Amino acid sequence: MIRTMSLAVLLLATAQTHAQEVSRADARAVNKQLALLGQENTSQEKIEALRWFDCNPQNKETARAVPALAQVLKSDPDHKVRMEAVRVAAMILRKEQRPCPASLFAAFGDAVDEVRWQAVVYIGMLKTFEPECVPILIEYSKAKNPHVRSNAYTFLALAAPKDEKVRQLLRDAAASEKDDSASHDAHCSLHNATKKIEDLLPYFIGLWADVDEPQPPRSAQTVEQNERIARKNLFRLSTSYRMAEWAEDRPEELTRLLLEQSKSDKTATRRGLLHLLKGSASSIARGKFAQRPDPWDMDAGPSWTYFLLPYIEQDGLYTNIFGKK
Repeated sequence: MIRTMSLAVLLLATAQTHAQEVSRADARAVNKQLALLGQENTSQEKIEALRWFDCNPQNKETARAVPALAQVLKSDPDHKVRMEAVRVAAMILRKEQRPCPASLFAAFGDAVDEVRWQAVVYIGMLKTFEPECVPILIEYSKAKNPHVRSNAYTFLALAAPKDEKVRQLLRDAAASEKDDSASHDAHCSLHNATKKIEDLLPYFIGLWADVDEPQPPRSAQTVEQNERIARKNLFRLSTSYRMAEWAEDRPEELTRLLLEQSKSDKTATRRGLLHLLKGSASSIARGKFAQRPDPWDMDAGPSWTYFLLPYIEQDGLYTNIFGKK
């Protein structure tokens, strides 16, 4: 028995020694790549060093690189390097199942659109956020750039959905935001935080209130006007998904709120409610979306979006995109 115990102790010590050697080797490999991120190196060298992390997921020390990557994100002059830095940092955190640090949100204030877009996609893959992220996001919610405000609203709902200060900020933004996209994100983020149908349903109704108002031909409008119409049509299309979800999961609550809205003394509200229900019913009952996973496969017949055309059609544009009946 003594020999068995001695052998077990020896094997354990050997395993620990091996693990320590592997850890030191992993640390050296990470440090080597981080050294290549210095300002004296070219952008291509930095990008190659960052992509090394993609090829070495087995390395146990990669999490040590996140603070250095955040510094690169903050200070490197090349936006392509900054894009890679935020992507790699987020992927490391995702692999390690660690919360997002506040330092990564420096990307939201980047002057280059592509860096912000990259950050939204990859930070959006993370499940948890450090508490220090919230005050930074609150500051971004005050930015002049509406896209930055939109990002802030979305991630505030992810980072602190139960924080009453955050909920009130989103509620105020939903009521006062002038930019169409930022307003849409504020409303949706408020609902994502509270899970209350009444925080989103009136907005949906408002989106559909003016759907039957005559529109001048697209050719007679400016590019900005046509883009705004297109955005609003996309927002309208998105309401069908949420309505279907509520009808399936929370039918009694949805019914009660719809009845309340139907009694409104505002004509626009009643009209918007009617169009919302007709549009949603068409897409749910006739679209058969579950039987057609690819809405762009025209060989499978008309897309479920086809049945919303009476509500959003403009000069045949959407018929040409989604196909004829």
